[in-house]
Parts: sequence; C-alpha cells; structure tokens
Amino acid sequence: MLAKDKANEFFMEALKGNLDGITAVRLIGRNPDNDAAQEDVWIGSSVAFGDGTPTARTLRSTAAAVYVSSSAHHTTDESRSVTITGVDGNYDTVTETIHLNATNSQTRVSSVNTYLRINSAVLDGVCTGTVFVGTGACTAGLPDEKAKVDAVIAINKLFAEQSVYTVPRNQKGYIYNVSLNTTTTGTVLSAKLTVTTDSVATDYVIGNFASPAVIEKVFPMPIEVPAESDVVLSVTSDTGNIVVYGNIDMILEDITVSASTVDLVNFGTWQTYMSAKTITSANLYLIGLAAMPTIIPTTVEWNVVAGPVAGQIADNDALNSVYDTNIAFELSQFANGAHDILSSAAGYEAILSVWKVVDSTTATKYVISPVNTLLNVRNTKVAKYLAL
Repeated sequence: MLAKDKANEFFMEALKGNLDGITAVRLIGRNPDNDAAQEDVWIGSSVAFGDGTPTARTLRSTAAAVYVSSSAHHTTDESRSVTITGVDGNYDTVTETIHLNATNSQTRVSSVNTYLRINSAVLDGVCTGTVFVGTGACTAGLPDEKAKVDAVIAINKLFAEQSVYTVPRNQKGYIYNVSLNTTTTGTVLSAKLTVTTDSVATDYVIGNFASPAVIEKVFPMPIEVPAESDVVLSVTSDTGNIVVYGNIDMILEDITVSASTVDLVNFGTWQTYMSAKTITSANLYLIGLAAMPTIIPTTVEWNVVAGPVAGQIADNDALNSVYDTNIAFELSQFANGAHDILSSAAGYEAILSVWKVVDSTTATKYVISPVNTLLNVRNTKVAKYLAL
C-alpha cells in the first residue's frame, strides 16, 4: 500500500489524466425519492416518472439501439445534443452524440450504435424537460416502460446522475471511496455497493446511518472490479420520500485483452440469408490485418482500428444525411508526409471493412463490406461507404 503522500500524488496525477493507461472516474448519483425499499442511487428511481415507485436498472443480455427524447416540446430542447457512452455486446466502449429531434423534442431519435449498458449521458446545454435514454417506445417523450430506461437527465441538469457503471472488457476498476449524503430528517438508512461479475453478485457494506447525515467509506485496499463487471450503489430506508446522493470514486486501469475471432460472411451470402428478415442495426468497423491477404479471409481477429465509423438502424437507412460516409485519412496520420503508413492503424499493413449486423431474429453477422473491402494503409487517403 502506498504511503499517504504518495497515494495522494498518484490520485492527483490520475485525475489530471497524466498517467498512461490510467483513468479516474467519479460516479455522481442522486435519488430524490428513496422509498421504504432498496433502490439504486440513480435519478431514474423517481424523477423519470414521478409516481414514487422504485425503478432499478434492468440489465439487458443483448445489446440494442437506444432512443433519446425529452419530456418537453420546446425550442430549447430541440437545439440540444446528448453524448452517450457505454459498452456494446462485446463490452467494448462505444460513444456517440445524438441531436434531439429538431422539430419536436418529444419525438424519440435512435442511436447508430447498439448498447448493452449506458455509463454516461451528457447534454451540451440544459433542457426544459427530462431527457431519457432507453430502448422502449415513448409517449409525448415519456418512456412507456420503466424497465427499458437506461439513463435519465433531470430538468436543468447537464448529465445523468447515476452511481452505476459497467467496466469495459479492456479495463479493470479499483474502487477506493464511496460517499453518501441525505438531507431528509428522521429516518434510518443502510447502503451497500454491489459488484456483479459473470452473474455473481458481491455486496460490500457501506454503512447504516440516521439522516440527515454524510457518510464516507474509504477502502485502504481498493475493491478490485474485473472487466465486464456491473457496479451499483443502493440504499435501503425505513421510510419513504428520502433524498439520497451518492458518489463512487474509481480508478480504471487499461489491460491487454486477446482479440476475439469472428466468422465472416460475404455480402451475397448475407443478402440471401436476410430473406424475410430486416436489419435491426448495422455498424461498420475497420479491422487491422498484419499483412495484405491474397484472398479475402473467412475469419478474422477483431482488431478494431476504428469503429463504428458509420451505421444504420433500419433497412435502406442512410448512413448520414447525405447517404454516404467519407472516411478521410489526413496527411498528418502518415509517416514522412509520403503516405507510407497509417499511424493510427498501429502498424497494421491492411484494413478489412466489416459490417456488424444485428437482424430481426437477434442474430449477429459479420458481413464483409462490398465496397472498400480491403484498404492498403500505405496509399489510402479517402474511403467512401454507402448503406447496406
């Protein structure tokens, strides 16, 4: 264990982002209406619907596209964008920025990526309504089903207040501090931190306390959180209508993971397979290859150089507003100014373009792109992709 001064120095450098492979994360959660039950410390427990009933996050087993909407039809909300970050079905980190519907902010807008979990949602400016991120249908901007809400940004807030997190597959977490605050008087509460790995939950008691109070649990030996684990802070109270705030402080360490191997499907075979099926989501990935192959491979290690760099959420859906996506490799990315090698390709000699497609049967296929199938990183400047 580090001496106190050395530990403080380490955490300060981590917070500043000065340590390679180390990221500091603070999860800030709030439940404005903790009832006489165990509830997660996230804003969706009450403010999302206002009926006072508990709302625990429902953890999906399959990644899906998510939708963004506001509870208010307002010009302010129609000008806002929300950046969501989470993990996909492989527990890889994915992020994108979604603009709320510019005509009616209560109308939901779909993501391009698919998400297994949402770790954060951040607005570029406050909204007059509550902003929801989830997989279900909505009415006037409000989700029809609580169980399909992934994140909530309250009115006049900039981010989703949630003390919940899922660790990506290429990182390991270390929780070193948990703190809670309640402002409501006359109740007794108990708090616990739960880490779930491979469906096995481990509970860590944070403490029992009477409100109003501020409590803090420091772990001299941090709690190790393996990759692909879910973290949640929850509170149980003996009465209802309790306001609870909770923070989790965690260090994330980058770890080396072996690339998974996937089977590839050529475009023609996939078209035949898709008879009577529809696209649920399609995301384009650029996969790095150690050498330029003489024939198109049938399997590939999933070494993602970039992606998803384009996507669609339905049959014949445009990749973007102009129906195509250009991927430009700037001159500064090449060595010697002579387009020798693409530095961002981490030494790969070739790039294979692959669509990861989820269809209406929930099956996932890795489809070889019919255009720009193989890119030579030594001479490629711009690649243009169309929707499938």
